[in-house]
Amino acid sequence: MVSGYCRTMSTVVIQVGQCGNQLGLEWWKLIASDPGQSRDILGCPFSSRDGKLAAVFIDSEPKVLQGAKQFIKNKSADGLLLFHNDKALTFAQTLERVPRSTESLSPVMPTVGSLTVMNTHIASCMAGLLLPVKSLTPTSGWSLGSEPWELIRSVCPIPAAKLLHTTQAYSSVRTQWDRLATSSLQAVPQLSSTGKPYSSRAVLAVARGNNDNSFHLSNVLEKLRKGHRCVSWNPFPIDHWADTNNRLGDSPSSRLLTVCSNHSSVSSLLDHVVQRSKEMLRVNAYFHWYQRYGVEELDFELALETCSAIIQEYGC
Repeated sequence: MVSGYCRTMSTVVIQVGQCGNQLGLEWWKLIASDPGQSRDILGCPFSSRDGKLAAVFIDSEPKVLQGAKQFIKNKSADGLLLFHNDKALTFAQTLERVPRSTESLSPVMPTVGSLTVMNTHIASCMAGLLLPVKSLTPTSGWSLGSEPWELIRSVCPIPAAKLLHTTQAYSSVRTQWDRLATSSLQAVPQLSSTGKPYSSRAVLAVARGNNDNSFHLSNVLEKLRKGHRCVSWNPFPIDHWADTNNRLGDSPSSRLLTVCSNHSSVSSLLDHVVQRSKEMLRVNAYFHWYQRYGVEELDFELALETCSAIIQEYGC
């Protein structure tokens, strides 16, 4: 019964706008590449029963969807939607009235590179977290697609604070998990501009390529707990998933460690966004574009208040 359910149900990913479509295409490239694995395994829950990718591409500019057209040509996806701005707004408002599920959401973070390189890194981190993992797969062998929801449960103990920081470390050979953990910690911010140490409310480590069970015997979780400065009030700050195979690797002996942390360093980024937004709002920069679609100054003020509340939550 579980197997039949998984064969007919899938997660539909809706990609909207230039950023959503560019990042989404990099995600689907990873899914569709299927290095040495069966599509039946990788396709659930991110493809439909006929093997097509469960994706919807939405934008108002044809050039943004050029890459998506290749998927349609190869019959890898079911379709794309092209709207003018007014039609896109109407469609979005229609979606708001329909009950639906939402999903929030590399080797080591590249220091320099193009937007494509950045999108590839983000897509790799998403795949490291969201692709089916053996720890959450029933004995039937068919994933129920519970990874996104288990991710939120693991790293978001407080609903108001669910902005996540993700790092990733990869090795094409069977290296020690401790070394990958050390590598992943290099991309974790440690101190704010004022010298205040950052902390983490919860951490999830996903180990792919754990075919000898060495991950569970290593000191990785303790190293991550200290490296992320997990808060003392959370009795279970570290969670972990493992899979014997690394579907994103280029060799059978490759290993991938993806670490997701509910990290307080996001407060510095949000503070920068709030201050910059206030400056732009004060001089009405680009404000007329938003007014065309019914967005008023009060809407911006409420959004800034929400961001400020999140900053305060992470500062506690």
